[in-house]
Amino acid sequence: SWVESSNGFYAIPVYAYVTFPNSTGGEKLLAATSGGGVYQSTDNGLEWSYLGLTGEWVTGLAVLDSNIFASTMGHGVFRSTDGGANWTASGLPNAMLQTIYSSGTELYAGAAFFGGASRSTDYGNTWTSIASLAYKWIFTFTASENYIFAGAYFGGAFRSSDHGIS
Repeated sequence: SWVESSNGFYAIPVYAYVTFPNSTGGEKLLAATSGGGVYQSTDNGLEWSYLGLTGEWVTGLAVLDSNIFASTMGHGVFRSTDGGANWTASGLPNAMLQTIYSSGTELYAGAAFFGGASRSTDYGNTWTSIASLAYKWIFTFTASENYIFAGAYFGGAFRSSDHGIS
């Protein structure tokens, strides 16, 4: 049965979840929130504590190796290399991002308001616009076998067989 599990951040909309390995061999559950930044739970969501990105509208979270990436509405991508204790800007400044996704060694960021999508192959240090998704409002990404999929508002589903290059 479903029970409320928001002790620590009541009334803050949650946009996305991701799990991240913790130092004891278990996992932390991270939550992206609207205006509240990122929260973490180490007890499967019973209790939540603030992790970082004060005041940011965090729309998505992705894990790539030991890095956590957060997409934000208006401030681009942020990256943490220390489990969320510290965050630094990681590209796409001022972008109104709807989502971020990792697959293999790549990151994909989808923008709201028909801003298209971008791809990074170097941990978010540089980003390349995906021309075939230009002027699309990208809500989500996923991978299946050798394909990357993008879901768009007013645009349906898109599939790439070359890691999102085209």
